[in-house]
Amino acid sequence: AHDLTTSIPVDTELLSVDLQDGTLTVDLSEEFDNVVGPSRQQAIAQIVLTSADFSNVSRVRFQVDGTPIQVATPTRGDAATVTACDYVSLLADPTEISQEVTDEEMLRLLQERVAALEDSCPDTE
Repeated sequence: AHDLTTSIPVDTELLSVDLQDGTLTVDLSEEFDNVVGPSRQQAIAQIVLTSADFSNVSRVRFQVDGTPIQVATPTRGDAATVTACDYVSLLADPTEISQEVTDEEMLRLLQERVAALEDSCPDTE
């Protein structure tokens, strides 16, 4: 309904999640390795930003078929553990998309999310 898409390959399976001391470990099936480049970074960002909506999740680690992987961030390069702050720059700018998006509630939520992350994340502009 909102013309939303995902960069996560459709055949990717969530094998397990484990939360310990604020760090969520997400284990994905090997199909996740089929996405590369900017799309892979967007897929990681989608998972991290969604996970960060839960108050008990502050960091995310990734595995593919049980093997830990490093993931690319726009700010720090490859990292074993990432946070929502690593992907703030990938969120849409609410003022730029306001002409294209007619769902006022969705725009309001995006504005709130961006503002909250900019307030809580070091070195965001």
